[in-house]
Parts: sequence; C-alpha cells; structure tokens
Amino acid sequence: MRPTSAYRGSTASRLSTAGFGPAPPTASRQPTAMTGFSMIDRPITQQGISGLRTGTARGFRTRQLQDKRYWEELMQVKVREMKAEIARLSEQADAGERERSAKKHYEKRVRELALELTDLQGRLADYNTAIRIANGEANKMIVEEQTKDLEASNQKMQEEVEQVFMEKQRKENQLRQLREQMDKEQSTITKLLAEMTQEQKDEYNELEATAAALREEVEQARTHIDHLNREKDEFSKEISGSQIKVHLLELHRRLAAAEEKRDNMKNEMNNRLDPQEEREKLLLQVREDNAAISSLDSNAANLKEQIKKVQELIEQAEQVLTKDKILLLP
Repeated sequence: MRPTSAYRGSTASRLSTAGFGPAPPTASRQPTAMTGFSMIDRPITQQGISGLRTGTARGFRTRQLQDKRYWEELMQVKVREMKAEIARLSEQADAGERERSAKKHYEKRVRELALELTDLQGRLADYNTAIRIANGEANKMIVEEQTKDLEASNQKMQEEVEQVFMEKQRKENQLRQLREQMDKEQSTITKLLAEMTQEQKDEYNELEATAAALREEVEQARTHIDHLNREKDEFSKEISGSQIKVHLLELHRRLAAAEEKRDNMKNEMNNRLDPQEEREKLLLQVREDNAAISSLDSNAANLKEQIKKVQELIEQAEQVLTKDKILLLP
C-alpha cells in the first residue's frame, strides 16, 4: 500500500519545498512524523539521492553513481593525459632528431677539419724546408734526397691505393654475383612455394621455424664456446705461472684418463656374455668360417679344373699348329 499523505508530509510542505513558497531554514527543519530522520540526512544531487562528491588530486570527482556522464568525463581525462604524453614524447623525439642532425653536422665538420689539418701540416713542412734552405741549414742534396723519399713514399701509397681499388672492384663483383645468385634462388623458392600444396607449405613453414630455432641454438652454443675458450685461456695463463697448478692439472688429466678406462672396462664387463653363450657364439663363428672355407676350396678346385682344361686346349692347338707347319715345309 502506498503511504498516505500523513506519512509523506503535508501538501503545503511539499509545495513549499517544490518552490511555491520559501523553504524553512536548514536549522529549523524538523524530522517527519513517522520516519524520525531529517531531510539533511538524505542530500539530493543532480543524479538523485546519493552520497556527497569527493575531489581527487587531479580535480576529477568520483561518484557513487557511475552513469554515462561519469564515464564520459573519465574518458576525457584519459584522453587529455594521452595527448599530454604524446606531446611530451613528440618533443623528446624532435629533440633527439635535432641532436642526431647536429651530430652528423659535427662529424662532417670534423672530417673537413681533419683534411684541412693534413693539408696545413704538409704546407708547414714545405715552409720549414724552405726556411732551412734560406738559412743555410739544408743544402740542395738534402732537399733532393727528401724529394726522392717523398716520391718513393707517394709511389708506394699510390700502388697500395690501386691494390685497394682493385680489391674493392673484386669484392663488388663477388657481391653482385652473390646477389644475382640469391635472386635466382629466391625466385626458385618462390616458384616451388607456388607449386606446393597447403600441406607441403605447412611442412615447409614448420621446417623453416625449426631451422631458425636451430640457427639460434647454434649461435648461442658458439657464443658459449667462445666464452669457455676465453675462460680456458685465462685459466691456462693463470696455471702456467704456478708449477704446483701445472702438476695438479696433469694429475687431473691422469685421473680423467683412468676414469675413462675404468668406465670402458665396466662397459665391456657388462656387455660380456656368460661362458655358455660365448662358447655357442664361438662354435657358430667356427661353423660359419668352415662353411666359408669349404666354399672357397670348392671354388678353387673348380678354377683349377678349368685352368687344366684350358691348358690342354692350348697344348692341342700348339700340336695342330706344329703339324701344319711341318706339312707346309717343302
């Protein structure tokens, strides 16, 4: 049942509350007749009956009732934060780009100054030589010798430059050939992939992934081996400086060799058969050897018989030829 007007308050109080009359002061508001609490205990906000708003450090007010407007305001705050972060990162990127451009400019300037310094050093040497000649410190023969030395040095450097240039051309030719070969191989692979079925393609992709994993493992193993070799070299240098450590290393090597020999003997003992099995194995081996020997003997006898027949045929042919020669004589 809906409460009557007595429970909800009088009509006049509701009208005055709605704006048709002045509301009583806050301190003069009296509890209702039935509920026993004041209206100040139930503050009314724009979103209805809810708790009081509290402010955050960023000025964003959280609400107990998280409606559409709450989430829109939250998204606006996040968007502003993202824009600020993007602006900060863009500024850092621009600063890095400016630093990179300045670095390139400085590197170019350093190279130019190095070339200029080299030229100035050469001119300074020429001026010093001219001053010594003018002061009588150097005669014509010394200058000619220095000139010859410089010519020989320049000739040598020119030959080295030509060799470097030829080597560069050879490397470029090799690189071009390798690229052409790679292009051919790539076209062949592409053609084969186009002709493959889906199962073959899946298998090829699996093999490619396996090959990549194996290459990575090989690279890691190579790195580990290099690290171990460096440690070995360091230990060898450290051991070589102490006679006791060298002797200890030799003892460790002997111990490792003895342990290996012991393991081999254990394996032989474990793999060795009992006497009865060994006897049967030897008998079987003897039978096989006897059968092979009998076969070889029979083959040898057959060969001897065939050789004997061929020799008889040869003797008969020689006799016939002898008789024919006698008959042909006058």
